[in-house]
Amino acid sequence: MPKNRDVVIDSLRGFACLLLVSYHVIGSTDANGLNQSEGFYRNLNDFLVYIRMPLFTFLSGYVYANRPYQKDMKGYIKGKARRLLLPMLYVGTIFAFLQSVIFDSNSEIESWHLIHIIPVAHFWFIEAVFIIFLCMIFLEHFNFLSTRFRFSIVFFFSTIFYISNVNINVEYFALSGSIYLFPYFLFGLFVNRFDLVGRVNNVQSLALAFITLFILWCISNDYILVVTKHSYIPLLIGCLSCFVLISLKFKSEFLARIGVFSYGIYLYHVFFTAGSRILFTNLGVTNVTFLFIVSLSIGVFGPIWVDISFSKHSFLRKNFLGK
Repeated sequence: MPKNRDVVIDSLRGFACLLLVSYHVIGSTDANGLNQSEGFYRNLNDFLVYIRMPLFTFLSGYVYANRPYQKDMKGYIKGKARRLLLPMLYVGTIFAFLQSVIFDSNSEIESWHLIHIIPVAHFWFIEAVFIIFLCMIFLEHFNFLSTRFRFSIVFFFSTIFYISNVNINVEYFALSGSIYLFPYFLFGLFVNRFDLVGRVNNVQSLALAFITLFILWCISNDYILVVTKHSYIPLLIGCLSCFVLISLKFKSEFLARIGVFSYGIYLYHVFFTAGSRILFTNLGVTNVTFLFIVSLSIGVFGPIWVDISFSKHSFLRKNFLGK
């Protein structure tokens, strides 16, 4: 482990990586991934939809609070573009090309002239977070996030957009994605900036965990109807689960070591999950549990190997990792 790392944050990053990689191993629908229309793995994927991307975004906001925008607009934008957009352009384009030429891939680009204008696969998250970082320039410059009251007003309006149809209708540059993620980013920033974790004890955290699990149980048993994730119940679950996870101060050296490479895992895991799935299914392997475990392991540790290898070369380090 590198020195001066926050083990709690890295542990949660590692946990978020496992959730993300398992999602793409199983598949968003029964038409991709392991092609599961029902059963344990399908239920697991559907159950975690309320936690997976909210946790990634919450952690982004929480970490941003440690190094917020401070009036150096040029340096701020340049740094975020180098860290986020350069790898997205290089890696995302390669991924789109491979999808179009490899047999048995789940999808391909329909309009190459709109590539990255219309986000490629899971790389939408990178574009969406970049837009959020740009919004921080305006919000921080005018001190809209400097007090709890002002912060609450901004958060309230972000939730209004969150449940609006804008989330569905705007696909260009991941604008709909940024609207979906914005409340979770703000909540992570709020928790850190105003030390919300220090205001609760373990008993209160466990009580919130119970409430969150109870709501999820009600949803899974159809006692609470959730038509879309762009509604207040998923937002409540996402914020509660993120706060519970960080307030319990959970630490795992194993997960923390994975979390150190979270961005590399996000960039490259799909190459390894899809590649391992195609390889083993063509070899005749049909056991779903075996495919899940192997693809999950390869999807996590393959990108770590890429990150370590690319970090040794300046061009690859800069353009393919954003370092």
